[in-house]
Amino acid sequence: MSFDWLHSLIVFAAIAFLVRIAWYDFLTLKISNFEVIILTLIALVASVLGGTSLVLPHVLAGLLLFFIGFSFWLLGGLGGGDAKLFFPIGVLIGWHGLAGFAVILLLASFLSALVVRYSHSLKGDGPLVRRLQEIQASGKFPFGVPMGLAGVLNASF
Repeated sequence: MSFDWLHSLIVFAAIAFLVRIAWYDFLTLKISNFEVIILTLIALVASVLGGTSLVLPHVLAGLLLFFIGFSFWLLGGLGGGDAKLFFPIGVLIGWHGLAGFAVILLLASFLSALVVRYSHSLKGDGPLVRRLQEIQASGKFPFGVPMGLAGVLNASF
């Protein structure tokens, strides 16, 4: 009996939850441990349903990304929630998604940083522009947003 439909449904749930985490990070500049744990569980279920041969490469990808995130956290270049979020994203994208994830993360981070940095130049006074200006004034950066985008675009169905 094939569970391909269930696997796709769980991956879609993980993607939806990752988008929620990214949005919440944009609004609050925080990623909670609870959200990371829930996403990790969903991603692990997706990898198991994708086939037992996929579990190890997906977990190894998660561990590699977590190690990189933890290193950046130790150096002060990344928040703790962002560092922890790398693990479930790695489990979600798997080993084969790492290269694409890295490229998209680099581009999305650069573009996001530019938007935040020059938010004072944006026209309008809507809530999005105001939030970008608040983020710029805080000196912080919602790294969960580009991480979420790169994770969504590399999720393995």
